[in-house]
Amino acid sequence: MTREEIAHAYHNQSLVVNPVEIPQLESHLDIITKSIDKKAATCRHFRSEDISNNLPVELRHEIFKLLPAGSILALKAASLAMHSTTLPPNLWKRTLRSEIPWLWEMHDIDSFQSQELEDNTSKLLLDIQKKSQYTSENDDYIFGLANRRRVWGVCKQIRSRYFEKLRGISNTDS
Repeated sequence: MTREEIAHAYHNQSLVVNPVEIPQLESHLDIITKSIDKKAATCRHFRSEDISNNLPVELRHEIFKLLPAGSILALKAASLAMHSTTLPPNLWKRTLRSEIPWLWEMHDIDSFQSQELEDNTSKLLLDIQKKSQYTSENDDYIFGLANRRRVWGVCKQIRSRYFEKLRGISNTDS
């Protein structure tokens, strides 16, 4: 077998892996779930050099609305002022559903308990994004996760086509 054939066979393994039960994903998520509710050592006084201290809450909310999930967590981990700013209602769940709907395990995890947890979750999201995609440069992906993401994408395409057909049928019946 050539190197290309081996790479193709390796990629095809992800197509037959269970997209729901993913042990490698569970071990990644364990890092986060085990640190939930632990008291993390965080400095409770605001540092004067944190520029976020000068921003009104409304502007902080607007910044959060523009960021992807991993960046929201990274910003909250890096700035105590941003960490102490409560996200607008439903922003977090809406962001997760928009960016990573196929990673439903993350949707119920409260990642905002400490800056340490926010930092760990941010790194986890970046790692999972990378490991859920097959690319020629990335041979470190998780088969089940890549398959789940692929299946989710196909289902979204089928769903939109189905609704288009359904609308077409209802328009001809009128």
